[in-house]
Amino acid sequence: MSIEIAEYLTIFQCERERYEESINQLTKELKDIYPDKIFIYEDKRAKKLWEKFFKSANINGVTMYCSYGADNDSCEIVFHAKLKEKKGSYRPLIFRQVDRDGLTNSQIQKIQEKKEGRFDGLFKYKIEPLPVNEIENFAIITAQNKNEFEGYIENDRDNKLEDATRHTMQEKIKTFARKFNYEEILFKDDPKVITNMLEEARKNKLYFFAGREICSQKINFKALKYLELLDYQDYPNELKDYLEKIKRFYEGINSINNLVGFSKAKLWQSTT
Repeated sequence: MSIEIAEYLTIFQCERERYEESINQLTKELKDIYPDKIFIYEDKRAKKLWEKFFKSANINGVTMYCSYGADNDSCEIVFHAKLKEKKGSYRPLIFRQVDRDGLTNSQIQKIQEKKEGRFDGLFKYKIEPLPVNEIENFAIITAQNKNEFEGYIENDRDNKLEDATRHTMQEKIKTFARKFNYEEILFKDDPKVITNMLEEARKNKLYFFAGREICSQKINFKALKYLELLDYQDYPNELKDYLEKIKRFYEGINSINNLVGFSKAKLWQSTT
């Protein structure tokens, strides 16, 4: 294990075992491999779907890795170490997709500032939340399905969909409260924070309520499989726009020649 990885792990003692396992696995997988374009996705079930999305949008030459959660930075840690192996001559483009999971735009902005700032100057790095709550919501908002799922939401008399969304928000807040060392007011484990998040999500439930729970209202509906079979022309505009943003990121910058600046990463404070 490199010195850079070991130093990082000493900071995250409470999650050491989890990080070590994922880091060691990825380090072995990437031995003598230095991809220029990297896409980090969050949902471990969605690799085939992202590959299909990229193919349909003509996004080529990108290597994909799963983060296994918004709070796991194993991929970034390993690629930081690989920069050192090449003594600065290797500077990949890394686009990281994160699920929204009920977070508001203000909360997302704080996460982007924290995570992007930590890797500032190491490589061209962008974190971008989905324009919907999670990947299943893309299936919900297609022209073919939108009206039907609006009906399921309107008939949610027991508030099961809102309860599921609230639970997701609570788990997300706990995760990022640790990341911000419990000092950022937007991630306080406080009922007022969850209330504010729910108020935002209620403005467009199809987009910002828990997608998996909404999809479960339709018998035998499998959102990921549905999206895998969907033609590009039938993608919702929000998905097309997101893919275009990814494409521009990779095509707009040369990973070696056009990058300048190389500064030491800013490690997050201890979660202990």
